[in-house]
Amino acid sequence: MSDHHNPALGQQPPASPDAFLASWEQKERAYRERASAVLDGNKKALFGILAEHGITAVIVNFDGYGDSGQIEDIAAQSGDVAAELPDERIE
Repeated sequence: MSDHHNPALGQQPPASPDAFLASWEQKERAYRERASAVLDGNKKALFGILAEHGITAVIVNFDGYGDSGQIEDIAAQSGDVAAELPDERIE
């Protein structure tokens, strides 16, 4: 007879798919709430610094698709002229 739950070996039965999904959904909901709460402040801080330096566009070149890939290059413009991104840190 095979028993997948053997407390003597310190093993726990695998979580049910429903419990796993409920836990994941709860974490995802909490993440989205935190992200939404800071979005406006983050945008104001970032766009404010860019505006102070005359940056009118930021172009991000990304290589990949789905959840795989990386940023290849980030360029800034002031009007139609290339510009340097400010070397400032935003908390």
